[in-house]
Amino acid sequence: FTRDGNGRLYYNAWLDTFIPADLVGPIDRGLSIERRYYDAACDSSVETCEEIAEIAAGQQVRVELTIVAKRDLVYAVIEDYFPAGTEAVDPNLNNASQFAEQGIDSVATDSYWWWGSWSFDRIDYRDERITFTSNFLNSGTYRYTYTLNAIVPGEYQVRPTFGYEEFTPEVNGRAAGKVFIITQGAE
Repeated sequence: FTRDGNGRLYYNAWLDTFIPADLVGPIDRGLSIERRYYDAACDSSVETCEEIAEIAAGQQVRVELTIVAKRDLVYAVIEDYFPAGTEAVDPNLNNASQFAEQGIDSVATDSYWWWGSWSFDRIDYRDERITFTSNFLNSGTYRYTYTLNAIVPGEYQVRPTFGYEEFTPEVNGRAAGKVFIITQGAE
């Protein structure tokens, strides 16, 4: 830097870095998140389903998120990013073919169960992610399952699922990043 004259010099600096998604590990700062992919054709109520990292184009993937809130959260946000080459099946659309049951379950709640069951107030399906928001989320464990259609073959870096308390961002957590492969489907 060079400067002519007196006075203060102000400047900003930015650094963008990129690392492979599978090198990004989970973080638990009051919120623990785990994401698993399964073949949607596997019925978990009948058989034990193995976690997958690869599927053929034209098939469906069942995504299972497990969210553990260590304490009650106010204005909680969870964002789960899809692998490129997939699209989410939105159960709110009349044309959505549903392969697997979708919904949110409160698996175990440590809070006052007699006050009712609070969970996510809003679930938004977007192009590249699904976003869960809750004005008040009781401490406990939540499991959400949704379906993705595998469309375009390729090897994709998948950003980690990230959650945080909106007005207390130091309370946050993320799942591990992944590499997900969509192979060429049968012709």
